[in-house]
Amino acid sequence: MYQNYSTDACTRILFVADPQLLGENKESRWLARYDNDKHISRNYQQALSHVRPQIVIYLGDLIDEGSFADDFLYEKYFQRFSDIFVQPDSVKAIYIPGDNDIGGEAQEMVKPSKVKRFNSYFEDNHQWKFDHKLNIYHINRITHELPLLKEEEASQVEENSGYIRILISHFSVILIPGAYSYKAIERFRPHAIFSGHYHRSSQITTELKKLRY
Repeated sequence: MYQNYSTDACTRILFVADPQLLGENKESRWLARYDNDKHISRNYQQALSHVRPQIVIYLGDLIDEGSFADDFLYEKYFQRFSDIFVQPDSVKAIYIPGDNDIGGEAQEMVKPSKVKRFNSYFEDNHQWKFDHKLNIYHINRITHELPLLKEEEASQVEENSGYIRILISHFSVILIPGAYSYKAIERFRPHAIFSGHYHRSSQITTELKKLRY
């Protein structure tokens, strides 16, 4: 979301999808990990400078080996992540997990301990409220959890009261149809949905009433 930088009439958001910092098991060469980290850091700083966001949203798969790393390596990976993605004090960072972070794809099982560890480092709060009537909700297709709506928020949805509702997910809510996706869309009636995972850029535009599964 962009604006004239001379005004605060809207909120600028930068999305970061699937950085997947290289791990020490799959990539044993320290120089390759170092080079990859420097490349990601340089591009991230350029994006920050260009967008000048108030919010940065990370759409999962933050660490390539986060799902199966032991606690010692996980701590090292987190420190590398923090050194690469340095957040200005004025920026709110939102982190959600991907399958590389907590499992959920192929043979990597999701376990409560993995989810708890991710939350202890990255603080996935599931929903966030901002100025200019902007609400952001994490739709977790990996664990099939949905944020709860308070009575006031449910009324805002029903009355279409001018609040902007954005859903964020790692796995796509639209491209992976099913009962969970339908429930999420019906509950939140979002204006936009942003997802990661597929490592490509694409945009789908449709009417809300046409999203039926």
